[in-house]
Amino acid sequence: MDRLEQSGIAVEEESKCGRLSLWTREKWRQPGQLCSKRKAQQVRKFIGESAAGGFKGVRFAVEMTWTLGPDIEAHKLEHWEATINTLFVPDFPGRIICQYNRSRLAPDVMLAALHTHPLAILGEDVCPNPFYQAPLILDQNGHDDADGNGNGHNHRPRIDSNAKVSWMVSQLRNAHASDLPRQELAEFKRAENLNRRLAAIVESADDAIISKDLSGTITSWNRSAERIFGYTADEAIGRSITILIPRGRMNEEREFLARICRGERIEHYETIRQRKDGSLVEISLTVSPIKDSNGILVGASKIARDITDRKETERALRDMKEQLVRTNEELERRVQERTTSLLQAIEQMEEFSYSVSHDLRAPARAMQGYARALLEDYGERLDGDGRIYLERIIRGGVRMDRLIQDLLTFSRLTRSEVQLQPVSLDRLVRDIIQHYSEMQPPHAVVTIQGSLSSVLGHEPSLTQAISNLLNNAIKFVAPGTTPRVCVRTELRDRQVRLWIEDNGIGIKHEHQSRLFGMFERIHPEKLYAGTGVGLAIVRKAVERVGGTAGVESDGLNGSKFWIQLPPGENYEPAG
Repeated sequence: MDRLEQSGIAVEEESKCGRLSLWTREKWRQPGQLCSKRKAQQVRKFIGESAAGGFKGVRFAVEMTWTLGPDIEAHKLEHWEATINTLFVPDFPGRIICQYNRSRLAPDVMLAALHTHPLAILGEDVCPNPFYQAPLILDQNGHDDADGNGNGHNHRPRIDSNAKVSWMVSQLRNAHASDLPRQELAEFKRAENLNRRLAAIVESADDAIISKDLSGTITSWNRSAERIFGYTADEAIGRSITILIPRGRMNEEREFLARICRGERIEHYETIRQRKDGSLVEISLTVSPIKDSNGILVGASKIARDITDRKETERALRDMKEQLVRTNEELERRVQERTTSLLQAIEQMEEFSYSVSHDLRAPARAMQGYARALLEDYGERLDGDGRIYLERIIRGGVRMDRLIQDLLTFSRLTRSEVQLQPVSLDRLVRDIIQHYSEMQPPHAVVTIQGSLSSVLGHEPSLTQAISNLLNNAIKFVAPGTTPRVCVRTELRDRQVRLWIEDNGIGIKHEHQSRLFGMFERIHPEKLYAGTGVGLAIVRKAVERVGGTAGVESDGLNGSKFWIQLPPGENYEPAG
């Protein structure tokens, strides 16, 4: 039991669960001479119980002196060993280990034992047995062709040769000893094949693979190392690794060695090395320690990858990026200069436009005033054509003055400072209607739908824009038609949209895109008076406060003009 415990077998636990059964000498050995039939029945019963217990196989370990007795005859031993072969079947595998005590058994019995076992265990060594012979052929009951107890072989001559047993044992030991070199040779061949495969991998690798000892002497050199650095293996092996290191980088090798001695591994270290012709090559270096079978550091392996192409690509990309930055900076500078120049030009033009418009009003008004005076004071002396000419001069002066006023208004919108603040559209629109009599009955009917929302804007600019839209709404109607205008607000894209809808003559779709441009007129002057600047003033006024303007019309049934602005601080949807 102690030996079993020392071998790692929990005897008590295994015995409780039925996996281990220990028999004493009295329980196992039968009284009197060995009877193979009775002993076979005993073993078969144990095998049956094991199979019924759910086990998948059985293994016996028997001290044969207990089973056979010290006076067993050789032919009876052979009969018992042959009987054993009938006990185990493929459906329930089994194995029996027979222990023989040579000091207690006769030599011919030991010879019989050696002849009847395919394997022999000598101490700790398991040896194939070349002396194994085919056992006796028995019937299914474990009997030979004699009397059932093996007595048919009583006349077999006894082999009494202790020397022969000793010789056979020595041959078993020699066979096992001779098998060890064969195993070592097989291991050597396997290692040799593995090394050969590894060497083939190293030779075919695209990266340079180099090994060196702790003194820095190169000990191996593959083909890619020759391709990258220019040295052949014969030229490199045995020389110092410093042949690859340019001046100024020798400290790298000392640092690598220190790190390797600390057990570290250097990975993807980008550096520069020197070729045989003196040219430099950019590489990515990985350095690993090499240890012997005892774990002692003996050198280092280096894998060097040529990264010249990658570095050139990176430099090209970096140069392109820098060039792009410089180009963008130059472009921004030019845009800034052009913008500044353009703004200055626009400012000068606005100043010129304001000056011209202001200065033109005086002669236009003088022309208009003198023409009226001439018509009033001397109209009776003029014939019909003379009065018609004076009336045309007066109308032209009025139109000129109105055009100049519109230009001044547009110029002021462009030049004036705009400060945004909440504006009540409801109040503003009602004030505009109240200010213009032509927007009130019986001249026109302007309806405000619900309470108009507040917006964030500039009140003077919005007053000008909404006045122009309302004036257009009551002006562009068919002759004899009373203008009807509806004003309302709605929430559109989180902004307030003010609608001014009329029953006028409408605007065809092809004209709508240019409607808000300067001096754009859709209808003849003789039908509808105007300067072509009013809607341009609307667009400029709305854009100055961060809004947009537009129109919807089918060209037949009136028009729907709108301006859209951010809501005021306390915006509430119109209801």
